[in-house]
Amino acid sequence: MTTTLAPSGDATTHAPTHAAPATTAAVVKPIMVAPLPGCVTIDSTKPDDYLAYARNGTPAGIGNTSVQTAESALDGCIKSKKPTPQSACVVGHGDKGLIVTGSGQNAGDKDHHISIDNIKTWAPLFAGLSGGVSNLFLYGCHVGAGTEGAQLLYELARTVNANVYGPTGLIYCDEDGDFALEPFSTWQMATPLAQPAAIDPPDDATGDLAGGHEVRLHVLENVIITSLDQLTSAIIEPHPSTGWTTVGVELADQLARAVHWQKPFALPGQHAALLTGRMKLKFGYGERAIRKVFSVFNHTLLQDEDHPNIFYRAQRKWRDILG
Repeated sequence: MTTTLAPSGDATTHAPTHAAPATTAAVVKPIMVAPLPGCVTIDSTKPDDYLAYARNGTPAGIGNTSVQTAESALDGCIKSKKPTPQSACVVGHGDKGLIVTGSGQNAGDKDHHISIDNIKTWAPLFAGLSGGVSNLFLYGCHVGAGTEGAQLLYELARTVNANVYGPTGLIYCDEDGDFALEPFSTWQMATPLAQPAAIDPPDDATGDLAGGHEVRLHVLENVIITSLDQLTSAIIEPHPSTGWTTVGVELADQLARAVHWQKPFALPGQHAALLTGRMKLKFGYGERAIRKVFSVFNHTLLQDEDHPNIFYRAQRKWRDILG
């Protein structure tokens, strides 16, 4: 999903005048092993394996169906444990500068996500947590990545008067509720005092930035090795949330050639990215042509719809190509 920065007058929300002065707390390492500590709220959307696995590991996590219910869940938990400030966790699907609260793999409307574009929706609610939160952790893919991620974490940090953390890459959750970041990603952190320098998401999950023309496709029980030279058709169907209605043939062809097709892989758990579209490809001609369809998440991760355990990594320039 591409997020557009709102004008500065709309995107800036100050904590209420009664809030305590901003302070800088010690940097901590986000917990990755279940159960998550402190006060936890998890998107209630079902069915959704990422969210279900998170609930498996942290059964005390309180479900949310909107921004308002996410804040209410944290607020009620924090008040029950006063006067000691609590760590707070929001678990949901995400993208750069956005985490979902109540609509699963779709961003939904302004009442169902926390982002830099709807600060006026969530800031008045989350300001009530100021003074009761020691740290706020956002468990969603790419939430802290790029300029958008750095800005969201900073605006949240100022609002709740605590350090806020979000991943710069993909994050996974396994059946036991344990989390893992993809290789070469990290947790971005913002204090209430300053917006951090942007950290780009990693270009490739394995660290090998080389492309190549080889394409490895799973067809029935076989792995067919072909080449991008054999690509005869590429169609992109963008999700409405991306703001795109159509993607032209030439652009779709560029995107199809910006994927590490030579390295299909399995995930270590369920991912927390947003659905951003579908890609339909055709290799070759006539009866021997190979047709494949992939779900696309965060313009980054492609899932084989015929073999849902098989994924491919798009190159980071996908976002540049889409503008």
